Amino acid sequence: MLNEYFSSNPTSLVIPGLILNRLDDKLDFDEILSSFKIFKSLNSKNEIVISTYSKELPKTFLKYTDKVVINNDPGPDIFVNDRWIFMHKKTSASENNFSRFFLTNYNGIRACSNNLVLKARIEMLPSDPKFLINLIENYQESATSNSNVLGFFAEHYSGIFHSVDGVLGGIPGTVQIGAKDTLEKLYSQSLEFWTREQKRLTRKSNKHPLTSEQILGLNFLNLFCDFPLNTKLDKLGKYYVSPKLIKSILNAEINYFKFLSLKQSGFVLSKYQGTYFIKTPPNLDAELHDKFLLKIVVVFLKRYKHMFRRFRSSFILRNK
Repeated sequence: MLNEYFSSNPTSLVIPGLILNRLDDKLDFDEILSSFKIFKSLNSKNEIVISTYSKELPKTFLKYTDKVVINNDPGPDIFVNDRWIFMHKKTSASENNFSRFFLTNYNGIRACSNNLVLKARIEMLPSDPKFLINLIENYQESATSNSNVLGFFAEHYSGIFHSVDGVLGGIPGTVQIGAKDTLEKLYSQSLEFWTREQKRLTRKSNKHPLTSEQILGLNFLNLFCDFPLNTKLDKLGKYYVSPKLIKSILNAEINYFKFLSLKQSGFVLSKYQGTYFIKTPPNLDAELHDKFLLKIVVVFLKRYKHMFRRFRSSFILRNK
């Protein structure tokens, strides 16, 4: 059955992060192995690369895994995510996995043999060979004129073309498809940036530090869209916005981002199921600039709605 589908694009599937510790009632071995079999059946040169930690890879996965990268665990990054007004004294630091995220992704991508890389998660894997081939071909059509095009699901994106929560500058860290060279540069620079600037970005005066997806996105904009990241370090936060940032995002959305449909991808989600129901624009049309003011209004309306919801949740939690 699987052999009737063939992809002419040799692809490396990278799965970073924890494996065993993410398996639960909604995610079992059989489903994962089925995804592995589907992916490997599409092209004899397809490979699966897992970038994880010691004792995290089940032995049953080794039959289909071509490369295993064992990383030294850098441990969690501990800092305060949000310092809401009137709540500073009750705000406590929490564990975040920025270092782990950038490290395992970078080392996994670096180990790939193919020029085309599909980066996924153990909780988000393909389940339909036809849809997977369509996704790869859809991306390849956009990348023929620009090797630095990056593909990801529109449902997971928040920018000007489509805003989920009004937070700007990020790109989804869940599923990505792109050239190995592009992804390796992106994760290498993001890892170095976070390692170098972590203390500055999470200092007490910064009430809302950047998210990991913003660190990834801002470094992409710096690499390919002329965003002057290193001159904005003291201003950067989750709700940072500037004319230069907006200009760089518009450039990326039109020339560098390939928006893929989660609903038409065949990917199975054991997490983030709610994203299936997010409504996204059908196309990034040529009228984006004509609709620019409307798009910006939507971004800020969603931003303040999101900020109020986050503040309200934190306020209720802190006062229980």
